[in-house]
Amino acid sequence: MDGRELPIRRHRRALVRAVSERPFLIVTGETGSGKSTQLPKYLYEAGLAQHGAIGVTQPRRVATISVAQRVAEEMGCALGSVVGYQVRFDDCSSEDILFGLLKKLFLQNKPPGRKTEMKVVVMSATLEVDKLSEFFGHCSVLHIPGRSYPVKEIFCNLLSPRDTGSSAYVTEAVKVTLDIHLNEPEGDILVFLTGQIEIEKACDLLFKKAESIDYRYEVHDRSIEGLLILPLYGSMST
Repeated sequence: MDGRELPIRRHRRALVRAVSERPFLIVTGETGSGKSTQLPKYLYEAGLAQHGAIGVTQPRRVATISVAQRVAEEMGCALGSVVGYQVRFDDCSSEDILFGLLKKLFLQNKPPGRKTEMKVVVMSATLEVDKLSEFFGHCSVLHIPGRSYPVKEIFCNLLSPRDTGSSAYVTEAVKVTLDIHLNEPEGDILVFLTGQIEIEKACDLLFKKAESIDYRYEVHDRSIEGLLILPLYGSMST
């Protein structure tokens, strides 16, 4: 999707103005609204990196690299030039430590009576906004409404009460995935599971069922083709 079509685009001026005028800002918005890829680009184009840099932190290695690649692509520059990334082999810190260090750094570097040039923007789709705003001195909060695509929620009651807490949901998720693949229009399917073990198990089941088409749902008379199964979890090597 073109960055100009993302929901955050309509709030570009308000976001740049808010970051320019305030040391702390909290931005909330639905997943896929463009927070991670577009806001850093807006701030760069507005000249906020003229005497420094815009640093974006991500909790996962894969997300860090993919965000940098996307922004570099949109800006038409080689990765590692204007846009780059840095990852470490291990990270045991938490968001609480990160926010605490940012606040401490801000207070230490601010000369008495002078406006600081350091800006802190916290972005998320799932934040306890009131608590975080209070932590940063009741800072401003901007919300980005809207999604990149319309979302329809459908709930499947496939598990019995005795299956609650077991891994049976992984098997059912695989069956639903194949049912969608065979019976719905062409597209992509995202399956969110609880961890690496469940993800790898789901991938193995998908491969096996794609070969045998051995499950209880009725499907159209067509072969399984165009099925690309890709695992994604935080500890994956790049």
